[in-house]
Amino acid sequence: MESIREILRAFFVYVMYPAVVIGLFIYLVSLLFFLVRCAKTMSGAIRRAVGGLLPIVILVFLVSSNFLDGGHLAEWLDRLSDTHRFVLGAVAAFVMMETGKQLGRTDANSAVAAYAFFVSCLLAVLLWVVMGGLLDKLNWTLFAFILVGGLHVMFRGLPGWFDSPSR
Repeated sequence: MESIREILRAFFVYVMYPAVVIGLFIYLVSLLFFLVRCAKTMSGAIRRAVGGLLPIVILVFLVSSNFLDGGHLAEWLDRLSDTHRFVLGAVAAFVMMETGKQLGRTDANSAVAAYAFFVSCLLAVLLWVVMGGLLDKLNWTLFAFILVGGLHVMFRGLPGWFDSPSR
């Protein structure tokens, strides 16, 4: 029985956990592509694409200049309790999902570009955390992010781009 427990634990820690993190990454990238694709004009698509790419470009420069070595973030995260980390993830997920729900009902390219910027900032932070080896420190944050995001989809639906009057 002990070996089954070890096998299951290894499966969840070394297979399922990375799969969930990769899935979150794929979801955020897909959402950015979707936001750009749904623009009605070329100008709107460009604005949304720039909003989505800017945080990643900034991350490239910050990482290449060794400005983001992860030490400061690790120290800050060590000072936070698991409860604070959980709340941080829950708030980020709720803000992302609810903002997307509200902005999805508009055609304002600047508002959707700002939302793309926010989503891309979350993606950049996820990349930075993975590159810095800090994923274990943000375990509760990612758990809350995925939990609240999933509950939001269950009870409030997907962001407004999927809403249509005919349904």
